[in-house]
Amino acid sequence: AKEQKSAENFDTAMHVLPVAEKMQEIHMPELTYSILMSVLTFIYEDRLIIKDVDEAVELWCTSERYQFLRLQEQVEKYLEHNLTVEKAIEICRTLRELHLLGSLKELLISYLATEIDTAMVQRD
Repeated sequence: AKEQKSAENFDTAMHVLPVAEKMQEIHMPELTYSILMSVLTFIYEDRLIIKDVDEAVELWCTSERYQFLRLQEQVEKYLEHNLTVEKAIEICRTLRELHLLGSLKELLISYLATEIDTAMVQRD
């Protein structure tokens, strides 16, 4: 009887609050619509949607910020297969300015080192 009365009080309290007070807004001004949709699609459908390397870097930064580690790993795999030397250098310059560290920086440095080694071997 005590549990039922407690449940009734909870239901009454919920109905007293206006709908607007029940909802809470989440402000994420740093997210573009495209990145937010990519994150939600990954969370709810387990699909990765990336249109280009620039968007992949933005998505990686978002996954780092919000600790979506599995998403971060998938974005890194995308980058491993879609980087160019020019794009990797451009990203390194951006990351240097943003002071971002971590696995993306390691991936870029490793990629550039491999490309330099390949270029040196081809030149000889």
